[in-house]
Amino acid sequence: MATIKSVLLIVFAITICAIALTLEVNAEMLLDYNGINELAKEGITVSKPGKYSVWVWAKGGSSFRLKFGDTWINKENFSPSNPFSWGKIGEVELKADENYSFQIDGDQKAVGRLVISSSPDFNPQRPFEMMSVFSDRSGPVADERYQEKRHTYSYFEFPKYKTVEEWEARREDIRRKILISAGLFPMPEKNPLNPKVVEKLDRDGYTIEKMYIETFPGVYFPGALYRPKGKTGPFPAIINPHGHWQTGRQADAVQARCANFALQGYIAFSYNMVGYIDNDQMSHNFQTDQAYLWSISVGGLQLWNSIRALDFITSLPEVDLDRVACTGCSGGGSQTFLVTAVDDRIKVTAPVCMVSSHFQGGCLCENPPSLRLDTYNVEISAAAAPRPQILVAATGDWTDLTPEIEYPDVMKIYSLLGSPDKLIYYYQDAGHNYNENSREAVYKWFGKWLLKEEDESKFKEIPTPLETVETLNVFDKDHPRPADALDQEAMVKSITQRWKAAFDKIFPKDSAGLDEFRKTMKPALADILNVKIPSEIHAKLMPFQGIGSIKRDKYTIKRYILSHDNAGDQVPGILCTPKYGAGKKVANLIIHPEGKAELVDFNRNHPKSLVLPMLENDQIVFAIDTFLTGDHHSPFEKTQREKYCRYFSTFNPSDEALRVQDIVTAIAYLQSRDDVSDINLIGIGEAGLWCLLANAFADGINKTVVDVDGFNNLDESDWVKRLNIPGILRVGGFDTAVACSAPRPLLINDTNDNFDTGKMQEIYNISGYPKNLKVETEKSSAMGILSWLME
Repeated sequence: MATIKSVLLIVFAITICAIALTLEVNAEMLLDYNGINELAKEGITVSKPGKYSVWVWAKGGSSFRLKFGDTWINKENFSPSNPFSWGKIGEVELKADENYSFQIDGDQKAVGRLVISSSPDFNPQRPFEMMSVFSDRSGPVADERYQEKRHTYSYFEFPKYKTVEEWEARREDIRRKILISAGLFPMPEKNPLNPKVVEKLDRDGYTIEKMYIETFPGVYFPGALYRPKGKTGPFPAIINPHGHWQTGRQADAVQARCANFALQGYIAFSYNMVGYIDNDQMSHNFQTDQAYLWSISVGGLQLWNSIRALDFITSLPEVDLDRVACTGCSGGGSQTFLVTAVDDRIKVTAPVCMVSSHFQGGCLCENPPSLRLDTYNVEISAAAAPRPQILVAATGDWTDLTPEIEYPDVMKIYSLLGSPDKLIYYYQDAGHNYNENSREAVYKWFGKWLLKEEDESKFKEIPTPLETVETLNVFDKDHPRPADALDQEAMVKSITQRWKAAFDKIFPKDSAGLDEFRKTMKPALADILNVKIPSEIHAKLMPFQGIGSIKRDKYTIKRYILSHDNAGDQVPGILCTPKYGAGKKVANLIIHPEGKAELVDFNRNHPKSLVLPMLENDQIVFAIDTFLTGDHHSPFEKTQREKYCRYFSTFNPSDEALRVQDIVTAIAYLQSRDDVSDINLIGIGEAGLWCLLANAFADGINKTVVDVDGFNNLDESDWVKRLNIPGILRVGGFDTAVACSAPRPLLINDTNDNFDTGKMQEIYNISGYPKNLKVETEKSSAMGILSWLME
């Protein structure tokens, strides 16, 4: 039951999903998305008797009526000149402490907001002008990020690269992004492989060694090593990841090519995907939010296994390190172009039936979170250039457009680098395959570059016996996995501890280490958040005014929508500038978790206590609605982001990451203004967490205040619940963000003794300004924040 005192302000929406503006009144007066139902169920009671004005924000030309108790207020053809506007529709006499029922009749989406006030002079239009960019619209701002834009079935276009330098910089970005998504950046310390052969099979012209290596302590990786018989090295070598065949590396196509490679004079190593056949310490379907925070995924572990397979095969004394190759089909094709992109030890590559512009992979193992936030398979494949590469394609799968699209796109890079002869494609009328024709195409290509053999007739496939799955299994009753092998839960725990230890190892111990840390980890943090930094935004920032300026006695309000770089973003903002005083001014960017409306005192028709003193001190105040806050919703329903596709986080940033980007975009806008001298960043409530991350990319900020809202940054469950950004802990989270912004003055408040700042203080100590970090357990008052900013 709602109680009205001197001024009753009830803001509600007419549908069940409606959104109520959050106003500064008593808590029992607030109505949220279900407020209209609650009002109809509970009725309303006032503590002060009298005549109450009834205001509505309603559709132009609409007709409706409201009922309070037995009193009806009718309205026909409401303000027909405007789509939506405020208007006073009548008055109602209410007695104190008496419950009145409430009812509304008419078009459910005719009335969007309601205010009842005991003050005859109150007009909700004036405070509302400070709260919303578009006062006459019923829908949210047209932000394209609500819609699902990128997914595994999207059509992607190859970017244009004009110079070698531009491409080489991009290639390094692609490599870093792949490693980061896999949890391999910085590259972890490699434990001894401890290879062990459990059995050797002697065949006509080649041998097969059933063996395993230890990729992590307690993680045993089985495979088969095919060697030529009767030949002397050094030999070229090939690693062979497999596709999603039911029998993994024991599949006929894998066995046939590895045996033929050995007969041709190669050493070939085949190995099973995570969760396949005898590589079953972890399920192939493994995924948890907690593990993703640390970039622990099936896809990441498979890339690590491929890198470790390279470590093994290049450790063999008889292998020629200048002649190492990789090939695989389908999911193995994904592994092929991923490991080739990040590891220069691979000199020749053959991804089969996987390099596509319109399909990026259908399994978890091909889609670790953040892998394709701004890239796709064709661009990743191009990262192999100028090393020799053959794209194997077929009419009956997603590589059906290779001759027209994928091959020409990759060729652009090979031509740019002066090596067009090092890229070819093989295309056949067939289904998804690594059949004999495809294999022979690869034999010829590898033979040209690795064996220096131009006679293609020498690379006809020779029939070889197919081993049973049981014969090729490494771990069985006669050869059990070592006793210290970890199960899935223990693997995740062990890898998490290794990542923590790896981060502690690179965390700065002195000023030189801090500089190096920033060079390494700032790009990594930006990649995880998919953030474009202010220097990248300035030239492409496109602010435009909403519905004009509003002049008040002591300040002027301007409404903006910010967007940048064709990203489809729409960031609503209200800029308050002091009416008097010339020259450059300090600008305060204030972020509230519920949006800019929370900074307005609706009752008193002016900004709240934090904002007014800033304006009176001749400072600018800019408040924005970050993604999915404020004007990103309509009065009638809460905007929901489309997240229907599989592997959403592989292709799309999280909501929280987009909010960080919006803050960075707003900073870039303020830095572009001629009237701004310095910028302070203030994050209120949970928005302080977003601001603390954004602060890492905001060079030139004067001071930063963040309310961490009692967040426990040592508790993975709190991250999952409130800041679920895949990979964020692997790159150091807030500790890295602070390292990238120190020694900028930083006030962290409302820690509630949950938010650990130990490493942050170490950074400030190293930087020589230990007092520039101030930490407060309690929530800072508006006066406390203002006093600290003025110091």
